[in-house]
Amino acid sequence: MGKTIRINGVDVPVIDDMLSGRDIKRAAGLPQERVLVRQDDDRNVIVPDDQRIRVADQQQFTHHARHSKAMTTLDPRRLRIRHEAAQLAYAYPGLTVADDESWLHIPSSGSRHTGSRTAPPC
Repeated sequence: MGKTIRINGVDVPVIDDMLSGRDIKRAAGLPQERVLVRQDDDRNVIVPDDQRIRVADQQQFTHHARHSKAMTTLDPRRLRIRHEAAQLAYAYPGLTVADDESWLHIPSSGSRHTGSRTAPPC
């Protein structure tokens, strides 16, 4: 039996009870690069393209652009940079790292941590 789901306040008719994120985006005419989000009463849940979910009549969804930092895996170089920046941040509380991790700024030596503690293990 057909149902109607709502995506950003727009009614979208669907026929099946079980749909993938890709199926829902296709039915709503959304570009595949958008991220589909199911809006539950107590939380929002991302619906991956390949995940099949049971849809209810009048179920609420939204969508948004895929965030540029939404990576499924980190390459070894980025992982190393993040690890090293975390260690430096302990000694230099004002440490700033560029969003694209192309540079970092270490504040003047006056703000350096001078205690005897060692950095926590990662």
